[in-house]
Amino acid sequence: MPFQAIGSQLHAVARAGDPTAAAVWVRSPRLRSILSVGAGIAVTLIGLLALAEWRIVHLEQFPVLPTVVPLTPFAAAGLFCGGIGLLLLARPQPAAARRRAGRICGALTATAGLIGLIQPGTGAAGEFATSTTAWLLGSPASAHQQPATAAAVALLLNGAALISLDVRPRWRVALTGALVTSAVGVALVAMLGYVFEQAYHPAAQPLAAMPLLAALALLELSLGIMFARPEHGPLNAFFGTGLGNTVARRLAPALILLPFGTGMLSMAAVRAGLGRPGAAITVSTVLTILILVFIVARTVRALNDTDARQRTLFADLRDERDFTATLLQSLNEGVVVLDADRRVIEVNRRWCELSGRSRAELIGQAPPYPWQPATDGGDAPDDLIRRPDGSMVPVLTATAEVPAEDGRPRAYVATYVDITDRKRTEDFLAAHASALEQVNDELRHANRRLEQGVAFKSDLMSMVSHEISQPLSSMASLAELLASDWSELPDDIRFELATKIDKNTRRLITMISDMTLLFQLDAGAVTARRAPVPVADIVEAVIEALPAPAPTITVTMNAELYALSDRAHLWQVVRHLVSNAIRHGEPPIEITASQDRDGLIITVRDHGPGVPAEAAPRLFDRFGRGGGLGLFIARHLVEANGGGIRYEPAEPRGARLVLRLEPAAGAHSPG
Repeated sequence: MPFQAIGSQLHAVARAGDPTAAAVWVRSPRLRSILSVGAGIAVTLIGLLALAEWRIVHLEQFPVLPTVVPLTPFAAAGLFCGGIGLLLLARPQPAAARRRAGRICGALTATAGLIGLIQPGTGAAGEFATSTTAWLLGSPASAHQQPATAAAVALLLNGAALISLDVRPRWRVALTGALVTSAVGVALVAMLGYVFEQAYHPAAQPLAAMPLLAALALLELSLGIMFARPEHGPLNAFFGTGLGNTVARRLAPALILLPFGTGMLSMAAVRAGLGRPGAAITVSTVLTILILVFIVARTVRALNDTDARQRTLFADLRDERDFTATLLQSLNEGVVVLDADRRVIEVNRRWCELSGRSRAELIGQAPPYPWQPATDGGDAPDDLIRRPDGSMVPVLTATAEVPAEDGRPRAYVATYVDITDRKRTEDFLAAHASALEQVNDELRHANRRLEQGVAFKSDLMSMVSHEISQPLSSMASLAELLASDWSELPDDIRFELATKIDKNTRRLITMISDMTLLFQLDAGAVTARRAPVPVADIVEAVIEALPAPAPTITVTMNAELYALSDRAHLWQVVRHLVSNAIRHGEPPIEITASQDRDGLIITVRDHGPGVPAEAAPRLFDRFGRGGGLGLFIARHLVEANGGGIRYEPAEPRGARLVLRLEPAAGAHSPG
């Protein structure tokens, strides 16, 4: 059963069985204002009529006419001012001007009651009362009856209640209720005296204390003040939903009205001649007791029914609470219930396990919570829980707001799901994904190498079929010619043919050597044994090894320049640079060497057409220019020896290949 439905049934049970349940409508602010305004209008009219009667009827015009409104002038004036004050203050939270005017009328009402308590002609106060009476009524005070003491007291109490209405602090609010209650008591006592006077004996007339109309008007004024602010007076006890309010609503009217009913029955019996006063009193008393017993019995029965229903609802609430507590404790998620200030008011068993703390340690905790990880001034992360031993538990957090009736947060419910296993799985999957990515990278790299190998194989086969087959074919033809016609060929022709076979053989050996070196570079098996090498000797050895006829080559360098390099590698590099200049350039070929801050610089320049701009970026790649391997081998050998190589266009035409190496210690320095 939902809590709201149980609360609604409790409210209904509190009202069930109440014979005066219809009185609960007094809680309506509009209806309270209507009752209060009606009481104010009635009291104002009674006071106004009484004053008009005194001014018109009793002041020489019609002194023999009977009195219609039997009120003294002071009582009439007090009731008039009190009614006006009630009209001004009837609505809740009146404006400041209305509040001030109402309090002034209340002060006049209290003044009328105070003047009524003072006997005329007694001292200064008596003279003041006499002069005030003459000014108000237009005749001496002796010509008019002063208000009864009880009426004066009731006026004084009601006037004071109007003054203290809506005044803070709280003790003044309580004072307002006390004043109004006292005024109601005075009026009821006067009415009770009037009933007994009429019922039993004129000697009971002093109990009446004031005319019946005055008592009714004062009672109406007091009730109007109560209805204007029921929360400040005894009416508040009648309109609650508790058992005490129910008892008050049932018994209080009976206790108040039964004496009047007894008196009325006795008076009716005596006046009808049905019996003596003693018998009438006895009969009325018996009837009163019977009625009171009936009311008490009905009240007890209603209270028992109410109590039974409340017990049932409380049992349902207890079962609901136990079920909710069991449900909360059985959840596999950690649950923390916070109040509006985010202070912990309830936790479940799972949260105690997650946080590593007992329920007693958790209840009452306020931010910052001890389970939040320590931070350097920033907000604490809400996806981690710090246990007392310092370990961290990863969690998934969600917080829901419980709104109150006014829309503001009444409480918060935070849930925590332990995701340690999920986190471990995520970390494992992330590591596995990283490993897979690494394997994929290796596979991609292997694929690239395979693609490069396939391309290299294709280029190599093309080169072998062209570069190697040509000298082999030439050597085979020359050897066949030389062998078949050896006896017929003159010596010079034999020498020429043998020379060509030797030239092609050397060319073939060079190509096979380059291919072997290329395979070693591709396998990463080439290592440089660097040592000081004279550059001039290397250049001279390369030029001498060139096949005849050699082109014009000019060399400009200092014989004392030494490079820190592998001797064989440097010879291969210079040979490939010179061969490239001879094959793709035009003479003269210039070889220079110098040393500067960048190192030892060796330059090979030709005067040919140069390298096309679109081919320059791939000049030192494998088969980068003309399908050859020389510059590719030269670049790798230079890099293996810690140097670098680059291409520069020469002016006005030609190509310049620049080789940079580390100079050997003690080598010739510039300048």
